[in-house]
Amino acid sequence: MKNLIRFNSASLPIYTQALQQKHDNDLKARLAPVLTPITTAYTLYDQRICTNQLETIPSVPHFTPHQKDLISLYSYKNATIRSVKKTIDDLQPFPLGNICQNCTINAVNSMDHVLGQAAFPQYAVHPFNLFPSCTECNNFKGASFTRHGTRRFLNLYSDVLPNVQYLFVDVFFDGHGEIDYQFVVENRNGIDAGQFDLIDNHYRELELFRRMKSATIKPYSELRTTIKVRLGDLTWEKVAQQIQLETQENMQNLGINHFQYVLQRAMIAHPLFRASFPPILAPPVI
Repeated sequence: MKNLIRFNSASLPIYTQALQQKHDNDLKARLAPVLTPITTAYTLYDQRICTNQLETIPSVPHFTPHQKDLISLYSYKNATIRSVKKTIDDLQPFPLGNICQNCTINAVNSMDHVLGQAAFPQYAVHPFNLFPSCTECNNFKGASFTRHGTRRFLNLYSDVLPNVQYLFVDVFFDGHGEIDYQFVVENRNGIDAGQFDLIDNHYRELELFRRMKSATIKPYSELRTTIKVRLGDLTWEKVAQQIQLETQENMQNLGINHFQYVLQRAMIAHPLFRASFPPILAPPVI
């Protein structure tokens, strides 16, 4: 999980261009009276994203009668929306633009509205409000950015992620005597309490612990196979050193808390995992 770069041009022209490209003159006439409120709303959004206070933007009843029309401006058939999406995608360093940073599990295949369209139709085409996402995260997120005034999710345009580890792996034996594990978020490295709570909320609201566990079943098996092959020529210590160096390189590219590499580092360092290999391959630690 890493921060992304948001759209880097003025926001209000996107609204006017998206509206101009509609061929429905009646729609244009219905939305003509809200241009001034839209301008005010866009200015407010631009200010609040710069101070990372989007949760303080109120839902304004003034836009409710125009909700359907405003939301209709957001469509991949609209050349302006396609252009905004392409610009946002192109701004991201490879491979971040191809991976949903809300979860780091799935490929990007949708655009999430940071402030949901139902409550905030005025921002349906605001380019800073559009975040590359997978449909699974989009569905989990739903329409609400907050619950009882508390943020439910990170906004990876404006919430600067701490450059320390907060995702960890608990390793244990399951009921069948087999190695098992679960992902956890813990504040072991002095992250600001408010920021940590937001990170924790994000993982729980998107059910990332369960989803990450499912996504690592095959990589976990492949890790075991890789280790067995390397142990044919190398000591456990040398193999562990190689795995640690490889995961370090991948974390620099994909984030220090990327679930797959957090798992690899946790496993290679855990005595239960080492002991699960045949003694001929990995002699017990003396």
